[in-house]
Amino acid sequence: MRKNLLSFSKNLAYQLALFCVGGVIILTAASCSDSDDDNSGALTRTYYYSTVLPNADDEQYLVLDSLQADVSTIANTPQWLTVSQSGQEDGHPVLSLKTSPTANDAVSNAKVLLTLADGNQVELNVALSYLYQGGSNSNDDFSTNWEAMDKVTIYTNHNFETVYTPWNKTYVSTTIPLDISRDVCKKDGWEMVFNTLGDPNIMDANYFGLYNRYLGILRIFYYITDATGNGSELSFATTMGSANKTKTKAPYFNALTYGIPMNLTSQVQLSTNVTGSNKSFFTYATPYSISGIGGNTLTRGWGAFDLNMSAYTGNASVLQDANESLSIECSTINNAQISLSGSLSANVVGEYTQASTVVTSSADGIGSTLASMGSFLGDVRNSALAGIEKALTGSYTNTAFYYAGMICNGASMVADYIMADRKIGEDEIDSIPGKINLNLTGKIDLSGYSKARVQNNVPSLSVMNSVMKESGSHIGEGVWSLQESPVVYVVDDHYMGSFKSINLIMGEQGEYKTVSSIDQEMRLVTFYDPSSIKLNINTNVFPDISDVNIYTFVAVYPDENAGHTQGYRSMMKLANAPTINLVDPAKFKQGSIYRSGNASNRMKYHYAELADFITEELEETASNCSIVKQSGSNYRYYGHLLSGSSKGDKKVIVDPQVLFPTSADNRTIYNGQVPDFVVCVYLTFKSNGRQFTFSHRFLPEYKLISGNDLKTKKAALESYSAKCKNKESVGTLNNNAGVGFTNINGHHDLARTLKILKTITE
Repeated sequence: MRKNLLSFSKNLAYQLALFCVGGVIILTAASCSDSDDDNSGALTRTYYYSTVLPNADDEQYLVLDSLQADVSTIANTPQWLTVSQSGQEDGHPVLSLKTSPTANDAVSNAKVLLTLADGNQVELNVALSYLYQGGSNSNDDFSTNWEAMDKVTIYTNHNFETVYTPWNKTYVSTTIPLDISRDVCKKDGWEMVFNTLGDPNIMDANYFGLYNRYLGILRIFYYITDATGNGSELSFATTMGSANKTKTKAPYFNALTYGIPMNLTSQVQLSTNVTGSNKSFFTYATPYSISGIGGNTLTRGWGAFDLNMSAYTGNASVLQDANESLSIECSTINNAQISLSGSLSANVVGEYTQASTVVTSSADGIGSTLASMGSFLGDVRNSALAGIEKALTGSYTNTAFYYAGMICNGASMVADYIMADRKIGEDEIDSIPGKINLNLTGKIDLSGYSKARVQNNVPSLSVMNSVMKESGSHIGEGVWSLQESPVVYVVDDHYMGSFKSINLIMGEQGEYKTVSSIDQEMRLVTFYDPSSIKLNINTNVFPDISDVNIYTFVAVYPDENAGHTQGYRSMMKLANAPTINLVDPAKFKQGSIYRSGNASNRMKYHYAELADFITEELEETASNCSIVKQSGSNYRYYGHLLSGSSKGDKKVIVDPQVLFPTSADNRTIYNGQVPDFVVCVYLTFKSNGRQFTFSHRFLPEYKLISGNDLKTKKAALESYSAKCKNKESVGTLNNNAGVGFTNINGHHDLARTLKILKTITE
């Protein structure tokens, strides 16, 4: 049994690290210029932006994130829209877009023209969506008894038409997998939250939404009657709320690459559709598709996509403000091979400033990427997670719920795959978040891929929250979250190395000369504290919750560029990872010699080989552990580099030893850099005879700790490890002290940490 458990631990560590490698892709409103030449401030260009607004009395904001001058003139504004500049955000002009109601039997579009003070121009495309505020339609029975109905009425071309439901037994959808289209039963937690089918006031906007209170997923089904305007990529742009300027959209926070703990939600702003305290959620969702069949392009008939709303809020009103709306727009993108005559003389020299909001695009397409992963996701759902359940409970069950973790993690993997280190070549082009200042001389061949948005005939829709609130569903409550960020400790006055003693010549501040830095293997002392996990589960939805288990660990992703978590840390206002000074610059002057045995040194040195801290529970051996360099940096790790076999898998090291940065010739050592640690959290529990499974990644809070406090911390972690080994409760839910939880692998996770702390403190 022990061998099986250890093997399970290692496999689960890799699977969770692999599954949780990203998040739903957050995109800003698209913008582009007709010229890439930024060589002259006098050169004027035209910039293109697009947005969708609800057909209601509403005010939303749009940041012109590529521009820095104020708006001087606004032209071609339709009667139903008022456009003005409301100020600036980070030096960029912010537009206020106010809409007024129009006839509900038509959807309006407008092309607003703006001129800025510096002469640049903006072409702003605004689509006004249908507004659904409830009311009766020809499908009232469908809203309450949907799962029993094989047919339903839609309104198209000014006529009613009867079509089969996605889950009917006669005609199978060509785009939605059966386990998605037929997973709509009330007994499994699905609740109808809105239904516009058959409403004569909303022609061709055929949508309905089911929310699963157990999974925290809003699944939106849609019926396309006109596939005109087909592109090579298909996604749905979804915006939740902007009218209320004080509340966050916390239910969506598990949809991001890294989950946002509840104590940080009040200070987070999402998307560039925000200004001041105005907060909204904006994402592109890829429809489900059967591998190789539709899904990534417009096809007449049913489709479906999910919005992850599993983050526990503690209060559904965080989402359910009656005067806000959920807006949905079908977005189609077309990729085309281009070959322009001539070439551009250019030699690119400049600088890049990272943006806080992630903007990604891929010529392969979000939809096609997800479609190609269909079989792999099936294996995840049917094999890996089922195996986890068997390891935890001793038996398989066909009533276990895997979808929440699978959907979240599948989308996450796709996101990180698209944002991976893929080189821009002749067959693809990625948009880059941030600002680029360039001077151009030399020559560039003008050929490759062109990506452009394609108009389609799928109407946009805005659903008032008052409608979803009146449905009586649990939408907005979420399922689970962390109360606070996990904690990684960084010891700021102890370090380790593989020589009996170390002598360094002091160079400039922060650098130390040596003969060979690799042999010395100097490394920081960092460790993850699993006792910092403060867990929330919605006990309103799960009143009979039991057998709550967590599995957590800290990991790094060496193939990601150093600093890849910084944008998210800034968004959450988490402190930057610290840099640890090896010596006190005031005591050691340039040219002096640092000796590891000196009593006056800032940091105490400990001799220990790298292989002294191999963790057998993770099946590490001296032969499969190695020193691995972090991409885009000069620091390295020691550990077992795990790698999957599927396309898009990211290499990961669980609980690595962190080496000091070194120069390329290995003769210079620099002050210690704490890397992009990521804490993976895996959660299982039982309720009503079913097993539930969730997982996500979180960014840790870094805390410095001195040697004087290590003995106390070591004793606390030893006590925690003993409780984990004995399967005792290590805590209670933060929102319900009557429910305890155990850490099923905490004693294994702490094995390396306790070895290191013993070396330092004894």
